[in-house]
Amino acid sequence: METMSCLWRIKRICRHCLRRWRHIRALATTPNSANSTVKNSHNGFITAKPPVRLPRRWLRAFLSLLLMTLVVLVLHYRVLPSSMGYYNQDCSMKEERRERMRHVLRHVVRYLNEENATYWLDFGTLLGVVREGDIMVHDGDMDLSRLANDLDKDRKMMERVGNKLQTVGITGNAMVVKYQDVQVDMFRWQTFNASSGETLLRKYYPFVPKVGFAERLSDYLFPTEIQPSVLFPLRQLSVLGVFAKIPRRTLDFLKRRYPLTWFMTFPYKWKCWTKG
Repeated sequence: METMSCLWRIKRICRHCLRRWRHIRALATTPNSANSTVKNSHNGFITAKPPVRLPRRWLRAFLSLLLMTLVVLVLHYRVLPSSMGYYNQDCSMKEERRERMRHVLRHVVRYLNEENATYWLDFGTLLGVVREGDIMVHDGDMDLSRLANDLDKDRKMMERVGNKLQTVGITGNAMVVKYQDVQVDMFRWQTFNASSGETLLRKYYPFVPKVGFAERLSDYLFPTEIQPSVLFPLRQLSVLGVFAKIPRRTLDFLKRRYPLTWFMTFPYKWKCWTKG
């Protein structure tokens, strides 16, 4: 039913835009009826006045607006809901769920500290603890990153962390931690030598047959390579009763993550403003 409603809305908007387009074309090609003819002062003949045409820039602006509207609708109703599981959740989470997220974050951070892991809070989780000292009510999941140059050593460490998490009812592996309706994405990063000779960090992706559109688009628009000087040495921040590690140059790091919205204090997920 929701899919049919989405298609009906898109069809209705397309029909409206098509009617407007036909109206503009008619205005652009129809002579002005009030002054359609003029008398030639030289020979006395009545000649037709050239048609009044709208500037091409107005047509281009209309087509651009139409294209942007269609892109937003497709992203909002089709792409993002299917590629991001938390997109369909409420923009402001209930306090019970927020408390479950706090519970998971405390234990994950505590056990990573016990393993002396090189990890840091990332994405919306970092944004929340820096801005509010807590998990943002508009967030949908949590994100932690860690350095994993030695994959075998990292796998064994995460097995130990997973065993500890199980004692408090939380399941987890090297890539994700789950507890009821709460999820923590665990990103792995590795150092590499760039073509410029500079050492950088980038996400490590194991071979998977399909990567979501949202992830591919995000990596394309906002390159994931990071300079080690932005991250290291990591700092510690008191969060929810535990000391969590965060990037050294936190503000610069957040500007790279959210170049357009890092300074905003209202819901930074645009779907919170478009989805009823």
